[in-house]
Amino acid sequence: MKRRLYLTSLILAACALFMYCSNSGGEGVSSEVAKQFSQMPASVNGLAYVNMDQLRKSMFYEMITDSMEVHINENDEFRELVESTGFDFRRDIDEVFMGFDPVTPRNNEAVLMLVKGRFDGDKIVNYAKQKIAEHEGESELRQEAYQDYIIYSAGNGDKGLSFVGKNLVAVGSKPMLKSWLDNHAKGNATLSSALQAQMDHVKYRDGVWMTLRTGDVIDELVDDVRNDIQMGNLEALRSVEHVDFSMDLTREIRMAGQGHFVNSEKAELFHDAIKGAVAAAKFSASSDREMVDILNKLDIQTENKSVSFDFEMSRGELRKLMDRRRDFAMNDWH
Repeated sequence: MKRRLYLTSLILAACALFMYCSNSGGEGVSSEVAKQFSQMPASVNGLAYVNMDQLRKSMFYEMITDSMEVHINENDEFRELVESTGFDFRRDIDEVFMGFDPVTPRNNEAVLMLVKGRFDGDKIVNYAKQKIAEHEGESELRQEAYQDYIIYSAGNGDKGLSFVGKNLVAVGSKPMLKSWLDNHAKGNATLSSALQAQMDHVKYRDGVWMTLRTGDVIDELVDDVRNDIQMGNLEALRSVEHVDFSMDLTREIRMAGQGHFVNSEKAELFHDAIKGAVAAAKFSASSDREMVDILNKLDIQTENKSVSFDFEMSRGELRKLMDRRRDFAMNDWH
């Protein structure tokens, strides 16, 4: 039982390295989304987008909220936050835009997040001041005037938050935040042309997506995976230049991903490694027809220097998969 769960998890993890989606085509992201990303600092080498309206209607969101709803409802501080500020992240966030510069497993500080929704900045700031005074003694919420905005920070001050009207909050590392505020105030578009092109090739543009120029990210991931599970074939990942991932959560759960390598030989090596992992997962789950059927839906293709995948799963199949995973965990526990 543990071996089957391990191998199935292994193939899902290997695909997750590659879930940075998309086939080319279409008209690109919407003009509003493109505008939000265009003012990201020129140094960013990765973007991510989450359409919370679509996510809230999906089974993924149901599973997330089901697992934490009891804890949230029993959490006095969360109830106090909602009562004091009127802000509830479960209903009041519409879209999230992220830029990273670069993020690796060992360097996760350089991130900027733009959150679009409904916020009462005065109430949120007053509540933050009150809680900081209660829990951190003489520490305080610091304010810094910058351009026409105010940057709020606490602790060591390396991260900041700024309300840009009632419908947008910018939060992240202080240098990236200031760079974005500069661009926003002056109307400058500084996103690199390479990332603009990648963004316009994302397949499911209205759901959840990510695009990344890899660099040190892949090197660290390969080092960590190799040390943990001894998969030498994933060394081909070191030659990937950029990756894309997207998900559509409207009816079926659809995913697409693509990785672009330095040459076709490296692409073929990675394709073979993933196909081998899929075959191992199918073999380990051979007595579980439903699991094999789900794995058969994973379509992996190689074209020139790119490896791409497409995958679809119904809500019912996802529920069965999650139930089975929970059963495996219970069996292993006992």
